[in-house]
Amino acid sequence: MNDVIKYGLILLIAIILMGIPEMIKMPSYATALKIVYGSGSCGTCHINSAGGGPLTPYGIKFAHQPNFNTDPVMALKAIGAPPNLTPASRPVKDE
Repeated sequence: MNDVIKYGLILLIAIILMGIPEMIKMPSYATALKIVYGSGSCGTCHINSAGGGPLTPYGIKFAHQPNFNTDPVMALKAIGAPPNLTPASRPVKDE
């Protein structure tokens, strides 16, 4: 196999593998949002409703929480409900 192709494939595989942890984390943030506030989507924290890219003001607050990566539920509780949730969709109380 040509060395250029071989090194190109190794580089491509490395790039893909580096991105996998981030791809796995993102759905967990949306899941944490649903656990804490009953609803939410990627568009809660990202300007692009499909996720990725620039953050909304709420997403910036979330990203500045020191534990957002390790404990997204607690990070969400610390910053409060997103402004786009209606009172009916907010949880009653933690038990």
